[in-house]
Amino acid sequence: MKNLKKALILHFLFLFSLPIAFADISVTIPEKDIYNLGEKISADLSIKEDEDYDGFFSMSIICDDYNLQYYKIPLSLEAGFRTQLNVPDLFLSEGVNGDCKLKSDFEADNGESIVSVDSEDFLVTGNLEIRMDKILEAKPGENVVIFGEVRKDSNEIFKKGQAEISFKEEEYNINFTSEEFKYTIHLERDAEAGIVPIVVTIKDQYGNYGNKILSLRVSSVAARIENSFWNDILIPGDNLKAQIILYDHGGEIMEGNIGVKIF
Repeated sequence: MKNLKKALILHFLFLFSLPIAFADISVTIPEKDIYNLGEKISADLSIKEDEDYDGFFSMSIICDDYNLQYYKIPLSLEAGFRTQLNVPDLFLSEGVNGDCKLKSDFEADNGESIVSVDSEDFLVTGNLEIRMDKILEAKPGENVVIFGEVRKDSNEIFKKGQAEISFKEEEYNINFTSEEFKYTIHLERDAEAGIVPIVVTIKDQYGNYGNKILSLRVSSVAARIENSFWNDILIPGDNLKAQIILYDHGGEIMEGNIGVKIF
């Protein structure tokens, strides 16, 4: 009985001391942690095994609510030799959003996982930032130049998209393909004075989007003065009473100081 126990212990130790297969996948993505939709992400990959294997290698992208295997090939590995893999770039399309990572898998022919490695996390977003003056000023009859630039969430220049400008129930659309966008709106001579909102929206075919609300301050332009006297016959010692009203281009009474000369 003692000999049997000893044999079982030795057998267990023998099994425990068997060499464990070693596998290593190296996956590196560019030093960039924020991507916008429409961009491509590349990965530098290599794999090494301590024994010969025939199996399948695959790549997937995993996000908060998204999981897609976008690459899979049969792969034969030679023991002790590091194999460099040329994985195609991944196009980040609409639907990919939030915190993401790339997952690499090497499986045996029977589907059993041999080794699996995740990349560093990165963010995929469709947000755009519009940089421009928040307050514009103009007088009736003048041109208003709406000018700005668009940035991705990574602070890189966004160079190609469509700008939609909403102003007084009118919409103006322009396509831009450079670092900046510009559009000119002409104010009518009878444009009402006051603060008028302008909504600027930027978007592209991939689903990137951003908007900004500007304030256009339309100045009043003095157009006419009305004088009315309460009495037109005076004797020495009387007070001359007059009402002087200044109207702007829209017929509204303006506030301010008026110089009066009596001669």
